[in-house]
Amino acid sequence: MNATGTTHDAFMLVPVAGTPDATPSGRPDTMTNAKAGVDVVVLTMNDRPEPFRRAMASLLAQKEVDLRVVIVGNGVQPDDVPDGARTVVLPVNEGIPAGRNIGADALAGPDAGEFVFFLDNDAVLPTTDTLARLVAVARHHPRAAYIQPRIADPGTGATLRRWVPRLRAGTATRPGTITVMAEGVVLIRRAEYERAGGWPGH
Repeated sequence: MNATGTTHDAFMLVPVAGTPDATPSGRPDTMTNAKAGVDVVVLTMNDRPEPFRRAMASLLAQKEVDLRVVIVGNGVQPDDVPDGARTVVLPVNEGIPAGRNIGADALAGPDAGEFVFFLDNDAVLPTTDTLARLVAVARHHPRAAYIQPRIADPGTGATLRRWVPRLRAGTATRPGTITVMAEGVVLIRRAEYERAGGWPGH
């Protein structure tokens, strides 16, 4: 799998052949467990209207997961909020980490999903089973606190070296020891997110 982009450019998640722990078809088995509850947090400053609409369309097209979506307006009233999504309006821009925490907190409580999914407002999920596949990988690796997709350019499919979150980053598709988290597109177990105290919003 693969992930999001930079401040100004849109990127998409794309599948990587030969993902570890995949079924013979090359994809993790999404049918062995019940649908997962996934709480999705998207921040916006209304500065990327077209990428935002594409991001939301790809998110709402996801299948085999139960989604709850909150859009956090970081100092703005969010534009183009899709039906069914909640909104949180922050009077001032609280910054990205704090804004993400506020969004996750808005979906906390007894109905909280098994996972929290953070999605940049210019990231596109390339297939309707992207989230279900991330969940399947997470359930296959119960000791993993989060599942990090690989960043790729939507036009070329290339992953720049600076987007590879590990040492020895010359080959983007080769597994390795994780050294950093790219938080723009990441699936985190709700329990682990809360145990860590969320993002360092301070």
